[in-house]
Amino acid sequence: MIAKIIFFSVTICKRINHMSIRAYVFLFVLLIFNLFSFSQTTPNKSISSYTKDTTYIRSVLTKITTLYYDARHDSVLIYLDKISAFSKKNKIEIFNPEIYFQYGQYYRGHTQYNWNKALEMFNKSLYWARKRKDNEFIEEINYKKLTVYSDIFLGSSTSYAKQGNLVKQLYENIRFSEISKSKKSLYKTIYLFKDIYYTYKQDSSYYSFFDKHLKDNPLTPTSINYQIIYFGYFIYKKDLKKARNCFEELSKFHAKKKLSDMVYAYYINDMMRESLHYPSLCSTIATQLKPRLNQLPGRTDSLTYYNNFSTFYLIRKQFSHAENYNQLAKNLIDKTPNLPVTCRYDFLINQLSILEHKNELKKSIEIYKKVIPIKDSLNSLFSGFNLILLQEQIASDLKLKEFQKEIELKKYESEQFQIQKFREFSGLILSIVVLIILLIIIGIQIRKNRKQTNTLLKLTSTQNTLFGVIGHDLRSPVLAAYTNIKKVVNNPKLTADEIRSSLHSKMVRLNTLLLTLDNLLYWSNSQQKSFKRKPVQCNLLEIIEECLELLETNIELNELSIVNEVDPTLECIIDENHFKIIIRNLLQNAIKFSPAGGSITLTSDTRPPFVTISVLDSGPGFGNTGNSKQKGSGLGLTLVQSLLEINNGEFETTDTAYGAQVTISVLNANA
Repeated sequence: MIAKIIFFSVTICKRINHMSIRAYVFLFVLLIFNLFSFSQTTPNKSISSYTKDTTYIRSVLTKITTLYYDARHDSVLIYLDKISAFSKKNKIEIFNPEIYFQYGQYYRGHTQYNWNKALEMFNKSLYWARKRKDNEFIEEINYKKLTVYSDIFLGSSTSYAKQGNLVKQLYENIRFSEISKSKKSLYKTIYLFKDIYYTYKQDSSYYSFFDKHLKDNPLTPTSINYQIIYFGYFIYKKDLKKARNCFEELSKFHAKKKLSDMVYAYYINDMMRESLHYPSLCSTIATQLKPRLNQLPGRTDSLTYYNNFSTFYLIRKQFSHAENYNQLAKNLIDKTPNLPVTCRYDFLINQLSILEHKNELKKSIEIYKKVIPIKDSLNSLFSGFNLILLQEQIASDLKLKEFQKEIELKKYESEQFQIQKFREFSGLILSIVVLIILLIIIGIQIRKNRKQTNTLLKLTSTQNTLFGVIGHDLRSPVLAAYTNIKKVVNNPKLTADEIRSSLHSKMVRLNTLLLTLDNLLYWSNSQQKSFKRKPVQCNLLEIIEECLELLETNIELNELSIVNEVDPTLECIIDENHFKIIIRNLLQNAIKFSPAGGSITLTSDTRPPFVTISVLDSGPGFGNTGNSKQKGSGLGLTLVQSLLEINNGEFETTDTAYGAQVTISVLNANA
C-alpha cells in the first residue's frame, strides 16, 4: 500500500513541470498517507463510546473501594476480575494503576494474607503509575508496599531479611517524598514506622527518628495528620494536655464526617494503646472506642483492641473484665496464628498478670517461659535492626546527595543554556532597538522635512495672499483717494465747503484703508506665531460701542441703522486688543455687505462657560456673496478665527432669512 502511494505521488510529480507545485502535491499525498495511517491505528470506537467505557470502569472502582472497607473481599475480587477483563478487551490502559492497586489491596486485606501476591500487584500498579508520571499515586503505592512489608515483619517471626526489606522501602518512601516535594504519604510512613519500634518496645528511638524527619517537614496544627502523629509524641513527652487536645480535635474531624468510622476507630485504638498508663485520658478514649470493635478494619486491630481493654482493666484492678478481654484475644490468636508478635507478646503479659492475681503459679511459670524468649529475641534483633537502619540511612543519604548533585548539574546546565539564550536574545533585542532608533530618527527627519515643506507652502500661500490684499484691498482705496485729491488740487474754483464735503466722503475710504492695514499687520503676526495673549476682564457693550464709534462714518455713508441689544452686564475674559479687532472686523464685514438703508443687529447670550455675541446683517448671506457687488479677500474673518482660537473662543457662521449671521463665543468672566 505504501509503495503504491509513493509511486502514485512520484508519477504526478513527473507530470508537473513547475517545481513548487510538484513539491506541494508530494507533501499533500504524504499528508493523506499519514492521515490514513493514523486512522488505522486509532481505535474504531467513537469518542462517546470510549467515554461511556471509562465512566463505567471509574464507577466500578468506586464501588470496589466501598466493598473493600466493608470487608466484602469476595465481591471485591469478582468486580476486579470483571473490569480487568473489560479493560484488556477494550484496550483501555488509563486505569491500570488503579486496577492493580485494588488487587494489591485485596491480597493484603484478605483473610489469607497473600503478601507476595499483594507486592506483585502493587509493583504492577507502580509500573503503570510511573508510565503515567503520576507522582502522587506513586507515593501512595509506595506507602502501601511499606504496609505490606510491615505486615510481613509484624505478622511472623522477625528476621534480618524482613527487616532489610522493610527499612529499604521506608527510606525509598522518604527519599521519594524529598525528591518529588510531596508530603502526602511521608507523615503516614513515619506514623506506620511507630509500630515497628513498638515491636521492640523502643519508643525513645522512634521519637528520635520522628524528630529528625519532621523537623524540616512540619505539620499544620489544625490538620488531621497532626492530631494522629503528635498524640503519641505528646504522650512520650508527658504533655497530657496537648495529647488530650489532639484526641478531641480528631473526634471533631470525625463528627464533621471528615473521617470515616473505620479510620476513626483505627486511630483511637492506637491512641488508647499509647495512653494506657494515664487513667483519665485513657478512660475518655476508651469510652469512644468500646462500641467500635466491629468498625476496626482487620484482625490485628481487633487483637490490639482486646489487649488494650485487658490492660486497661488490669491497671484498674478489675480482673474479671480484664480476663474476659484476654480470653477474646486468645480465641482470636488461636484462629489466626500469624498475627504480629508484639500483639501476642502483649497478650501473654496480660495473661501472666491475670494468672499471678489468681495465684495459678504453675500456669504463670509456663507463660513466663514463653515471654522470656520472645523478649530476648526482640532485644537481640533490635540491635540488628538499628544496624540495618543505619546502613540504609547512609545509603539513602548518598543516593539523595547524588540526586541533588545531578539536579544541581542539570540546573547549572539549564542556567548556562538560559544565559546563552539570553545573550542571543539580548543581541536580537539590541539589534531591534538600534533598528527602531534608526527608523525613529529617519521618521523624525522625514517629519521635519515634511514640516519644512508645509511651512514653505504656507509661506508661499501667505505671500500670494499678501500680494492679493495689497493689489486689491489697499491699491484700490489708495488710488481712489489719490485721484479725488488730485481733482481737488487741480480745481481752484472749489469753495472751502465743497473741499470739506469732498474730503469727508474720502474719509470713509481712508478709514477702511486703515482697518485693512491693521488686519494685514495682525494677520501677518499670526502667521509668524508672534501673538502674545494678555487676557483681561472686558465689558462686551463698552468694546462694541467703541468699535461702532470708530466705524460711524462708514455707517452713516451707507445709511445703515444699528440695533444694539447687547446685555450691558455681560463680561468676558479675553485679550482686550484682540477683542476689539474681532468686533471691528465683524462690524466692518456686516457694513460692507449690507445694502444702503439696511440694518445691523447685535445681540448677546450666555452659553456656559461662554458668552456669545451675534452680528446679523441684511446682506445676501454667505451662500450668495458671489452675486454681491462687494468683494473681499476674506482676510478679516480669517483673522477673527485665528484670534478666537488663541483666546479659547469659538466661531460660527449661518445664513438666516434676514441675512448673514456671525456668532462668536468667548469665555464668560462670571462663569
